[in-house]
Amino acid sequence: MAVSLTVEFDAEELTLGRFQQLTRSLSTLVQEVGGKVAEEHRDPLRWIVANVRKQSPYLLELTPERTRDDVPPDLPARAASAIASGIALIQQRAERPPYYSDRALEQARDLASANGEVRAVRISAHADGQPVERVTLTPTIVANVEELIGGQVESFGTIEGRLEGVLTHERRRFFVWESLTGRRVECRFGDRIPLDDVLKAYSKRVSARGIIRRRRTGEPVSIEGNELRVFPSEDALPETADLKESRRPNE
Repeated sequence: MAVSLTVEFDAEELTLGRFQQLTRSLSTLVQEVGGKVAEEHRDPLRWIVANVRKQSPYLLELTPERTRDDVPPDLPARAASAIASGIALIQQRAERPPYYSDRALEQARDLASANGEVRAVRISAHADGQPVERVTLTPTIVANVEELIGGQVESFGTIEGRLEGVLTHERRRFFVWESLTGRRVECRFGDRIPLDDVLKAYSKRVSARGIIRRRRTGEPVSIEGNELRVFPSEDALPETADLKESRRPNE
């Protein structure tokens, strides 16, 4: 099945600077969502510029192609559909679409913020030449994205999940994939938690305690960590029979 993603820029004329801004946001959005659709595959797709229309409405047609034979054949279609349907969802309401990270939402907001020489931006997904999803980006997307990732509140608390990333460049931070939501939460720990303790906790289930920044929806974004605790692995937990044996002498 031939799939494509078409983006139209409704403008009388399009300057080079404005075109660069729009295509930069579009490229980041496409790469971000496409990568999330197939997280288990590294760089699974490349997006080919299949067609360009150089008059109003200006048009870019992008065709997703697999980079390797081990990438699922249906991935290009799923990626194109996820991008277009995600835009359609946040056009309707303030709800995070599947595969849309904060960075992807920011790019959708930037595309919807087009003004001045650009009157409108439209995105559509096609399968075998037929549109399967088409949406015009409006200021409603800007408002909905701001509601999703805009304001933040702070409170003291604990984040639990698996620690699966550590960075020490510029500032020290690790990342916890939260158990309840499955979302990544950044923990900035500085010198408050020994780096050796963080490295020993890599790939283990942990709890990080400190000041949590949450979106207005309650979704945790980051935490200024003061304490890190590693939960025992399932192999290290005592069996029920062992617990009974340990109580017998005191009975």
